[in-house]
Amino acid sequence: MSRNGTRRARINGPVPCPEPGSNSQPAVNSTATPFDRHKRITLLFLKHAPLRNAPPDERAAKALADDLENLGAPFARACRLLALRGDLLPPEILGAFAKLDESRCRDEDGEAESMEVIDKVLEDEIGKKALRAFASFHPVPHRFSGAGQVHLATLHDGRRVSVRVQRPKARQRIVRDLDTLAEIAAFIDDPSGRGGLHRFSRFVDRLRITTLRELDYRHEETSLQELREKLNGYSRLRVPLPVPEFCSGRVLTTESIDGTEVWETPPRSTGHSRDLAEQLLGGYLDQIVVHGLVHPQPHLENLLLTGDGELVITEAGGTLKLGSATRPVFCFLLHALCSRDPQAVREASLRLGRPHGDDTVPDAAAFSAAITEALAEENLKERLRAVAKASATAGRPFPMAICRIADLFGNLRMSAEAIHPHFDTERFIAAHIAEQMEQIRENTVPFHSTSAA
Repeated sequence: MSRNGTRRARINGPVPCPEPGSNSQPAVNSTATPFDRHKRITLLFLKHAPLRNAPPDERAAKALADDLENLGAPFARACRLLALRGDLLPPEILGAFAKLDESRCRDEDGEAESMEVIDKVLEDEIGKKALRAFASFHPVPHRFSGAGQVHLATLHDGRRVSVRVQRPKARQRIVRDLDTLAEIAAFIDDPSGRGGLHRFSRFVDRLRITTLRELDYRHEETSLQELREKLNGYSRLRVPLPVPEFCSGRVLTTESIDGTEVWETPPRSTGHSRDLAEQLLGGYLDQIVVHGLVHPQPHLENLLLTGDGELVITEAGGTLKLGSATRPVFCFLLHALCSRDPQAVREASLRLGRPHGDDTVPDAAAFSAAITEALAEENLKERLRAVAKASATAGRPFPMAICRIADLFGNLRMSAEAIHPHFDTERFIAAHIAEQMEQIRENTVPFHSTSAA
């Protein structure tokens, strides 16, 4: 059992194929129906309907957040992102949403699919069932991963691989959840002409695009190849190589690398582990600032330590892009957040935020006060989240990719400290970003204050 409750079967050596007529297939959960889920969601919103007409107290806001988290990862992710939009919901609700974690969500269709279903997906996607496509294929999932289940297998040339197969029920449920979120957004946007202020539907549309992109494994195949290439200079970071002939929109096959999850490895404060933590953080910071890749999934469950002291990044789902014009401004913001410079944070935030019509901040004094308050937060993750919220409240919400970076920093900090318990993540990031800023200043025009500042 993994840290977040994910079931894992520890399998070593060759992986056997199932014998004909084997009864060792995982059970399939067929009790939940679309009607049951729609009824549950309807009852939930009837339960919390009074929140639309009166400011919530802390207890009511937490109850709403907990109920939404229990609906599954799409709702938890939407709430986490909404928590950065101070212009959309009361602060009590935003505070409760900020504490949600999609990794804690239980999939209502979380039981493994049968081999019959897996074979059907494999045949539809790569043209062959498991026993023909692979020399061996273990019928019991090694682990779950989002909407997929991962099986260990062996290719006919002897290479050991991990095969992630998307579960049809999980995909269908995620699409239904996105449809439900769209209905909720339309319901909130419509009454009293407040839709122009709240813009929930636009927010949900962007969330739908990023979520459906994650369900197409071809994007992750490309991201793994790109991540592997960009991290080539980091000798102790390793990314599994995809096997293209066994990849498709719903099947992702990569080389299988033996290792132990970071959170299961006893921490050791050594120079060896410090170097590994530095490579992890440096690699991810370079991905963002230099290459514009935002890969928000370095969870402890997705990082493996090999016997040779390498760190394996097993997944690259949900990778977003930062444009070439956005990267130096974001680097400027990070540098200002690390040095706690309110004027520089304010300037960078106004550059990053997307104006809606007017290029001014309605209440400049309130915006400046919110920035100053945000800089009092203890760690970089919370400072970035607070600044994103302040910018959105001022009518200049950050791009979704930058909002996801806040949680990425939280994941990186946990991972670095799991590798080296006394590692100073904040200090390393500040030094690394300072070096990047020097390179930006040598090659680009210096930043100028905007008219809104």
